Amino acid sequence: MTGIILAGGENRRMGQNKALLRLNGQTLVEGIIDRLQDLFPDILIVSSYPEAYQQFGVRVVCDIVPGKGPLGGIYSGLVQSSTAQNFVVACDMPFLNLTLIEHMQSRMGESDILIPKGRRGYEALHAFYSNTCIDAIEKKFAGRTGLQVIDLLNDVRTVEIEEEEIRRFDPDGSAFFNINTPEDLERACRFAERSDLRVPCKDPGRGALADTAGHCAG
Repeated sequence: MTGIILAGGENRRMGQNKALLRLNGQTLVEGIIDRLQDLFPDILIVSSYPEAYQQFGVRVVCDIVPGKGPLGGIYSGLVQSSTAQNFVVACDMPFLNLTLIEHMQSRMGESDILIPKGRRGYEALHAFYSNTCIDAIEKKFAGRTGLQVIDLLNDVRTVEIEEEEIRRFDPDGSAFFNINTPEDLERACRFAERSDLRVPCKDPGRGALADTAGHCAG
């Protein structure tokens, strides 16, 4: 399987590239790469700004269909992945739980999508996707409707991981914590400092997304 990191968001609420914010002495995307490499032999990043990620030693691919939101990022990752099954995660989820991901991986079977349904609802950017989803996504694009990831669930073979099952591996709910605002980053720093992640946060700096080199053409 391949680990696919989506780093193509517009970062409106944060005001800068979330993937390059620093937590525990490293960027968010570095922390995710480090965790996923323990489980997946191949890691790729999907972004409209590939030059921002060349230094991390993993494959970086461009969004094939920019402007389609997370569904477009998932599609781009699946098309450019070298494996049939893939774990897709957002670049702003610093507290991934490898035991939970391994459990999900064991449940994938012949399904097209395996997705957690936690306290906030479906966690579409912490889920497994098969490349068999590619045709279904292309039909969504052609129809120009149903472009939310959850709209795809009824079109393919979907397995849900319910909250009770999730809590066996992630009792404090931190696995799905994501960083959208400066306040979220502060919360993540506090959580890291009082957990077994003892390295203090560093200043994330500024550096707006619009200043990042290497924007994909088109």
